Amino acid sequence: MDKEIPIIDMQENDVNKLREACEKWGCFRVVNHGVPTRLMAEIKSVAVELLDRPVDIKQRNKEGLPGSGYVGLTQTNPVYEALAVDILSSLSLPSFCYDLHASPHQREIIESYVRNIHELGIDIASRMAGSSRLDADSVKVCPSHFRLNK
Repeated sequence: MDKEIPIIDMQENDVNKLREACEKWGCFRVVNHGVPTRLMAEIKSVAVELLDRPVDIKQRNKEGLPGSGYVGLTQTNPVYEALAVDILSSLSLPSFCYDLHASPHQREIIESYVRNIHELGIDIASRMAGSSRLDADSVKVCPSHFRLNK
């Protein structure tokens, strides 16, 4: 096995490399993906700002699905904290922003970032569907999970 996580260049459209990365590694790094660099920097700032909120506000980030919602600091993991939401309906993201007291600017950044990343995910899944057993139509309805880690 290679010693470095595979890099997938979205402009190359190398489906075999993408499939191999999924089969051998289960993960990969994506480059030339079209998500604006400025947006990626802005979402990092928003993440820091939201994760710096008081605990009582962060605890409002509750989701019914496993892996979603606020994950607080613990004795066994005193350096990891996260906020997350499953984008299952048109109300999920607005509710996430409202619960965390996100400003209109922060909400705009979050919505833009989620939209861009969701589209990238659909693109990757569609490429995989063209080369494997996946159903190309089913990837268009895949739910997205948005998580901010600290």
